[in-house]
Amino acid sequence: MGKRNLRRTVMQRDKMNAKLEAQWFTTRSSSSPLRVTRDNHVEVLQDNERAFGRITKSICSATSSIYLMQYEFHRGFITTFDPWPSDNSGEPKPRDVLVDVLHNKAERDGVRTCILLNENLLAPDTMGQIRETFDGTSVLLRGFPEHGLRVMHAKTLTVDGIEAYTIGSIFRQDFWDSSEHLVTTRAAA
Repeated sequence: MGKRNLRRTVMQRDKMNAKLEAQWFTTRSSSSPLRVTRDNHVEVLQDNERAFGRITKSICSATSSIYLMQYEFHRGFITTFDPWPSDNSGEPKPRDVLVDVLHNKAERDGVRTCILLNENLLAPDTMGQIRETFDGTSVLLRGFPEHGLRVMHAKTLTVDGIEAYTIGSIFRQDFWDSSEHLVTTRAAA
């Protein structure tokens, strides 16, 4: 392919991409495109040990805002553990309980912390225990009430408006796994 044909192909591709962006990235109230960003970094965090470790680290580094949307959130959910004993004896010790991490960022560091949590009669509803946990704190908690056979199944976290996670698991301990996909015991070496 000659330089002229290659340049024409690149220009056609760029025009097509611009047209697609204009059609796809629009708001509901206008035909103007939303702000489209480029050069974003995407990383797949395959197991919850890595994912929840990274989420905890991001929350701990927040300086202005934490927005969390979750389907199910148990107040005793442990996101990180100390390393397994090298001799494979005993159990790992919990390091970070998510409600404590969120509470500390909101109360101690003044980070705006907002949680939107599923609230209904159909699916497991942890709204009451989370409401009780954050009652009297600066953590803003809202339920997403659904009536009938629907639930809010979204699970996302946005930190400081620049870092975002699409979360695969609910915040319940039996969903936590490691890269070995072991929850409470470690295989003998």
